[in-house]
Amino acid sequence: MNRAGWIVVTIFLFAVFLRLGVCAPKGTLGESPQFRYHEYVVAGQRLLQHGTIVSPLIIEDVDRRPSALMPPAYVGLVAVIYGLLGVESYAATLALQLINALATSLAAVVAYMIAQSLAGGRAGLIAGVVAAFNPTLVGYTDFVWDTSLFTLGVAATLWMAWKLGNPPLSPLVKGGGDDPLLSPLIKGGRLWFAFGLWLGALALLNPALTPAYPFLVLWPFARGGSWAWARVARRAGLVIVGWVVAIAPWTIRNYAHFGELVYVRGGFAIQLWLGVCPEADPGGADAFKAQFPLNNPDVQRHVAEIGERRFIRECADRAKEAIQQDPWRFVRLCATRAVDFWAGTTFSHPDPGPGRGCAALQRNVIAGFLLTEMGIVVLCLLLRRHVRSDVWWLLAMALAFSLIYCVTHVQLRFRAPMEPVMAVIVALLVRRHGAASLGHATPTT
Repeated sequence: MNRAGWIVVTIFLFAVFLRLGVCAPKGTLGESPQFRYHEYVVAGQRLLQHGTIVSPLIIEDVDRRPSALMPPAYVGLVAVIYGLLGVESYAATLALQLINALATSLAAVVAYMIAQSLAGGRAGLIAGVVAAFNPTLVGYTDFVWDTSLFTLGVAATLWMAWKLGNPPLSPLVKGGGDDPLLSPLIKGGRLWFAFGLWLGALALLNPALTPAYPFLVLWPFARGGSWAWARVARRAGLVIVGWVVAIAPWTIRNYAHFGELVYVRGGFAIQLWLGVCPEADPGGADAFKAQFPLNNPDVQRHVAEIGERRFIRECADRAKEAIQQDPWRFVRLCATRAVDFWAGTTFSHPDPGPGRGCAALQRNVIAGFLLTEMGIVVLCLLLRRHVRSDVWWLLAMALAFSLIYCVTHVQLRFRAPMEPVMAVIVALLVRRHGAASLGHATPTT
């Protein structure tokens, strides 16, 4: 095994042991969540029981009608694990937590691979270590939630986008030509269609990355330096077709049940209402206590009476009215949430206190890490007049991803999927600044 291989193995093993080592003293390994973040537990259990995904917003299982509130991929995974190992059993919960630990550890490896490919081994090492140590990626290992798998999915998507813009060179081709096996697939468009399928599959796990899809699709063209618009349109069209094919079955299912088009999950109106309701101003925790069905028995009874879809439409009407009554308040709330998202200054609006064994010290460590990370990015951008274009594309992806949370509400876990991306950005900026100070900066792409 070469040096790079040993680095990959070391980063991965260290990350896995760190994640499990942090969870072990908390006593949460194998412990199914009882109150907070319980929706996937309920959804997975009821999928086994009823054969369809029903509303997780009603604790008492009185409404067995299908729901479009939860993306299907992680619900299906939870149901499969529960079916094999027992519903909410120690073994099932531990298996889901082990998947979380492996997923974010692999995300650290992917961050290393991307940065190493873009700027060399030292940049890769920086990115891998930052992602492995990142407390945001460590802290959700014991949650039964899609956060960790989605983080790996985002990192893998970034890697695929990079590969589309950089066909591998074959040692069999004199002078380092394109790989004779893979290049025809890229030129013929098959890998672009497959990339679209992947983006659709990732949306079925969590659709939150969708606003960043245009940047992920166009980045390979920017790296290749070729903007022949006919080719761009053709390949982007193949991506769109693949994406549509992947989400079509779930979209058809939702339309058949609800008579309306729903993009993967239909709960945006609830999140928007939580972000603009009267209780949103103090910081968000009061909003969840007053308006979220799982935290308020009165609201839960109301959902049970009128049904999930009517409740969602009701939230949409209330949110629209609140924004129209005071647009500047909405702007202020969005600005506050933008700061919360990027600075890590809000651990969780639904539960701003320590919560599930996470002490105030741990919250401060997480916020301090994220603030340091953002400080490095801002400082390097200010100090360097010339920043490679890859950094701007990665920042654009991250900013696009954050928009949905700026207009709804923020929890620290929403930031986690961007951490491998931020690790790569930090590595590229630090490595370039360090190389420039030594007089041998890497070329700007």
